[in-house]
Amino acid sequence: MRSSFDQPFASQQFNAQGRPLIRVRADVAKALALGATVGGIARPFLQAQARGQLVQAIETVLEELRVACLLTGSATVQDLRSVPRVVGGRLRAWQA
Repeated sequence: MRSSFDQPFASQQFNAQGRPLIRVRADVAKALALGATVGGIARPFLQAQARGQLVQAIETVLEELRVACLLTGSATVQDLRSVPRVVGGRLRAWQA
């Protein structure tokens, strides 16, 4: 079964919603679930590069996205957008 992780990125349109600074890798899945089409995590990748562990860092991010999909019943990353979300705290107040 092919997943969205195996397909090349072809879109030229970006929706950059989500946190302005994604520091925790799980924040990528959260941003995608809230409607973002791209998530950037430069700092952890730069730190991993400095340690000579960039490939492992990328594999970890992909694995965490797979886990997020599994836990939400999403077949693809795009399906994360349609799963029920629990929104609280400042984000809930901001959306009101």
